[in-house]
Amino acid sequence: MLCSSFKQNHELFKPDQLLPSSWDFFAWKLLWQGELLDWGLGLWNAIFLSFGQTLLAAALGFAFAFHIHFSHGVKKSIQTLLAVTAVLMPVQVMAIPLVNIAQKLNLYDHQLSVLLAGSASGLGVLYFIQAFKRIPQALLDAAVIDGASHRHLFVMFFHESKAHVLGFLLLHFMLSWHAHLLPLLLLHTEQQLPLPLSMRSLLDSSLQFPRAVLMAASILLISPPLAFFLLGYKSLKLSLTAVLTDPDG
Repeated sequence: MLCSSFKQNHELFKPDQLLPSSWDFFAWKLLWQGELLDWGLGLWNAIFLSFGQTLLAAALGFAFAFHIHFSHGVKKSIQTLLAVTAVLMPVQVMAIPLVNIAQKLNLYDHQLSVLLAGSASGLGVLYFIQAFKRIPQALLDAAVIDGASHRHLFVMFFHESKAHVLGFLLLHFMLSWHAHLLPLLLLHTEQQLPLPLSMRSLLDSSLQFPRAVLMAASILLISPPLAFFLLGYKSLKLSLTAVLTDPDG
């Protein structure tokens, strides 16, 4: 991809040519000028949508998992089943209802519609349900004996699960960054679209342009998740190891 950002159009379609004929930054200059593609706005939209969905999914997933943790019997089973259903149900099934609801709420072509739809994460609920099993029962019993309210227990759960929260933030951010169906369904104008969809609209046009610009934009596109992954890899590794292992084992 890096080498392709320096190639001319006729060089891009030669699979046996790895290196460009000249290391000219023409594509990067065109990208920086923003005449073909408003990469700054598109990249900001992508970061905002991914971070927004991630923060909302973490908050709602944590709260719902906390509620399930203190539920019992059939109620707990039904709530857990609903979370599993949310994970297994394809987004495509909800495509038309999502668009209809967004239009009725006057949120169509508004980034808030993507944030609200993307925050409904059954994965977050199941993730934190498993994470809460790592909290020592003795600590919970001691807090209950001391008369801790649900608000204090919520704070205690958050304190004991900080590593899992960070791990989930990284995991969900990566998933949201590469999930383009919701923005494709709910956003329309160029000013609202994340960078991947802005790049797609450029490809769909009849405009003749150096395809190396798309290669340069793609490099910018992978920079935020790569940086986030490098910063949070340790937390993600520890969190996944804890969540995927049996706490009683």
